[in-house]
Amino acid sequence: RGGEESIPTATLDNVVVGNDGKIKIGLYKEVGLTNWHIVQLKSVTAKVPADALLAKAVADAQGVAESDVPAKLYSEIQEAIETYDKEYSTADEYQTAINALNALVDKANGYVPLTAVLNEGDQYKANVPAEDPAIAAYDAAIADVKGAYDDAVVADIPAAVKVVEAALPALAKAQTAPGSDMTRAI
Repeated sequence: RGGEESIPTATLDNVVVGNDGKIKIGLYKEVGLTNWHIVQLKSVTAKVPADALLAKAVADAQGVAESDVPAKLYSEIQEAIETYDKEYSTADEYQTAINALNALVDKANGYVPLTAVLNEGDQYKANVPAEDPAIAAYDAAIADVKGAYDDAVVADIPAAVKVVEAALPALAKAQTAPGSDMTRAI
């Protein structure tokens, strides 16, 4: 009681943090105080080797599939891997590399649904005669989205997905493959 100075303190070394991020600390009574069971953690610092975190960021970046992202973004990711996959001398350098790779992976993950719907449109187009006006109408309807996609600068991916989805039924109906008279269920 009284001030912070009167609170017994202890330093815990080699405390292991589990994979789930939880810390388990066992305590036992060494002093005769009645409130010995009250524990105050002033600060907890967990250290993970920076090279292990960087290796994970590199592996995540390498796991981005070329078929799931715009070609320009995929090239940026490959260049970033080559740039940042090395040893550094300071924690800040590691953190900068990890942050850059993780940001690119996050961006790539955002493009997955848009890539999927654009690929669906390409599949429909493959079954429509080249001179069919449905192809030109589809390409015109998604021109802005496709241009932004190719440049990897789509600002609002959910909105872009809706634009492409709205243009798909007419293209799907124009297919010459079996079942082409059916429209896409949205």
